[in-house]
Amino acid sequence: MKHVLLIGCTLLASAALAATPKGDAKAGKTLYQTNCSGCHGAKAEGMVGPKLAGDAAKWKFNLFKRALIKGIDDKGKKLKPPMPQFKFTDKQIANIQAYLKTLK
Repeated sequence: MKHVLLIGCTLLASAALAATPKGDAKAGKTLYQTNCSGCHGAKAEGMVGPKLAGDAAKWKFNLFKRALIKGIDDKGKKLKPPMPQFKFTDKQIANIQAYLKTLK
């Protein structure tokens, strides 16, 4: 019985660690304007970098994170032009994506 309880607790802890953090669109707007708007446009409409509004906003969190951290898109292709190497936390990434979801 103790083993079952231990395994259950371990699985719950793993799920909690893997869960997508809840994003704050207001904080994400500030991060976006400071770090992303120069390439993706003030409203994520696309410029040097691709349009993010309506597309990347809908990606699963792990794919969006991979794009920001590793420069690989949702289809597994390297982004062109390449993304700068950002050091965002998961919370900051969730905030940026929450902001993008507010854009049309």
